[in-house]
Amino acid sequence: VGHALVYAGAVDEAVESLRSAAQLGPHNADVLFQYGDGLVHQGDIPQARRVLDKALSLNPLAPDLYYWVSASADYFLGHYARASETVNSMKNREPAARFIAAVEAMNGNLDEAARHRDIYLAAHPDFRLADYMFPFKPRELEHYFEGLRRAGFV
Repeated sequence: VGHALVYAGAVDEAVESLRSAAQLGPHNADVLFQYGDGLVHQGDIPQARRVLDKALSLNPLAPDLYYWVSASADYFLGHYARASETVNSMKNREPAARFIAAVEAMNGNLDEAARHRDIYLAAHPDFRLADYMFPFKPRELEHYFEGLRRAGFV
């Protein structure tokens, strides 16, 4: 329920639900991952980083989505090099191409950012920042848009 609430835009309610789930299952990597993801969307990035680290420690064979969200926390903390290292742990990076473009742009790797931007736009040619809707707090959304603009998204 908490995960669905994040994407329904009820982020604060979602995080409360996910916090309860994490308290009931403190050693369940998937529950902790969802809680950490909710915290990223809520804008509590330092706490998200701690929760996601715990989820990753409990799941040494984590799926790519764990790394993507973990890298998101690093990105929002301004740890762009660490975010780049984390996305490199993904087996299939193509679904995260837009995010990787932002990370690499913030790292100053503009050629790599442009390469990932082009990968993303090949699959989503109509993408425009003005149409982008995602449940981040305004500070995080603007931070993400900064990386996307640096990567050449319009």
